[in-house]
Amino acid sequence: MATCKEIDKIFETFNGSMLLSGVLGLIHETTGEVLYANAEHPKTVLFRDQEASFLDSDEDSFFKFGSGIIDEFIVQHFTLHPGDILICGSDGRDDLDLSENQDNKKNINYDATLFLRIVETAKADLKEIVNNINHTGKVTDDLSLMQIKFHTN
Repeated sequence: MATCKEIDKIFETFNGSMLLSGVLGLIHETTGEVLYANAEHPKTVLFRDQEASFLDSDEDSFFKFGSGIIDEFIVQHFTLHPGDILICGSDGRDDLDLSENQDNKKNINYDATLFLRIVETAKADLKEIVNNINHTGKVTDDLSLMQIKFHTN
């Protein structure tokens, strides 16, 4: 992907002092065909048939932009089905303090699948996802979420 290479070259000028994680994707609005690349960003969630799953595996990601060690960009190809929902989010969705502040020790969540369960419980509704995150633990990092729904005409 030429765009990935350009972003990487821009961030390489910072000599490692600034790296960028991110997801780049193209969706054909009629067919649902998707081209998708992940640079060490939290995994995108696919909500299909009331089940949440990760779109990518650890092997599908490449190093952050600007790292200077990216040999090739991994571009995934898949097709969305009518009714599918994609949810992207920052790592604040996972970095939750699960402690109840009883002993002043933080208990940070390390279970990435917790977010999948939160999405399923909320039926992929963003407001409900945020409510469920806040009820599950204390957000310790930035939290941003984006939802893409695929509909056919």
